Amino acid sequence: RLYGFTVANIPEKIKQTSIKSLDGSVDEKKLRELTQRYLALSARLEKLGYSRDVHPAFSEFLINTYGILKQRPDLRANPLHSSPAALRKLVIDVVPPKFLGDSLLLLNCLCELSKEDSKPLFAW
Repeated sequence: RLYGFTVANIPEKIKQTSIKSLDGSVDEKKLRELTQRYLALSARLEKLGYSRDVHPAFSEFLINTYGILKQRPDLRANPLHSSPAALRKLVIDVVPPKFLGDSLLLLNCLCELSKEDSKPLFAW
């Protein structure tokens, strides 16, 4: 959740951010580009097992239940905080069994996006 954006409300936020502030009209080009980007990203994630019907609400549930980090981890003290393998092990060790499959799927999606975008898994 970031400034009112959630995974579940991305289509609505795309519409909102495509409205021109000067006259309130829709910037059709921006709307089309953002919608195409969202659909392409959704298709990539669906190939990994992600469901737009299940996982947006599940990710919100995880955040609302377990919270977010209050501060950035000290990567010098424990560089494993940015290691996908270490995060997988942590998820397996900590997450309750009934949430494990979907939690690992979300982590896998994040890892794939990170790899495809050539960006770090987390922007610590």
